[in-house]
Amino acid sequence: MATIANRLTGKQECFAQQVALGRPLSDAYRTSYNAQGMQAPCVWTAASRMASHPKVALRIKALMAEKEAQRRMQGMTRAEVVLSQLEDIASTAPSDLARLRALELLGKHLGLFAATQQASQQGKSPDHIQSDIVSKLERLGILKSGGAISTNRI
Repeated sequence: MATIANRLTGKQECFAQQVALGRPLSDAYRTSYNAQGMQAPCVWTAASRMASHPKVALRIKALMAEKEAQRRMQGMTRAEVVLSQLEDIASTAPSDLARLRALELLGKHLGLFAATQQASQQGKSPDHIQSDIVSKLERLGILKSGGAISTNRI
């Protein structure tokens, strides 16, 4: 999107940046242009026209898309950190209870505990259920085969 930014004037780019940050159009206009002495309705009209300018509107849209992509990446990064820590706990926690809880949370994240699956688990021992969870996580590549997960009963 650098080519679009290069075709805007400095003031247009500043306006687009301000709008993409969530500032009201009139405030973005006042920040970017000399609006000293302009009455509020004139600023509103000028700001609206600037936001409607084809190049500026395209730049605002591109900046907002970048901002949304960054927000999604940040959210995914946080989720990845949490999942990574759960995997570590599932593999290395000193207590069986902590490992089992980590496996349960990983299983829930992966949707392994749908209502139909819960019904099919009835009558199985906790060791058998834990073994099923571990094997499913291994198949999904979340846990390494033959990992250090203890299947001892809690």
